Amino acid sequence: MKRIDFLYALLACSIMICAYANGGEIYAFSASLTMIIFYALLAWAQFEENRLLRISGNFAGDEFNEKYKDLSGT
Repeated sequence: MKRIDFLYALLACSIMICAYANGGEIYAFSASLTMIIFYALLAWAQFEENRLLRISGNFAGDEFNEKYKDLSGT
């Protein structure tokens, strides 16, 4: 798990605890729904970023492979 994902999960847990303590179940439900939507948007953005990197070919290993292709013997 990435560090930023852990921080988002910690933020989500703290929001849920505060919402339940302050307003009961209805606020906790709306907070959980908001966090689900937020995580879905975050996952979609990461998927799109990875897809665009794959299309453009900008992976970290590609530059290394091109530079040392002659040394590999293939």
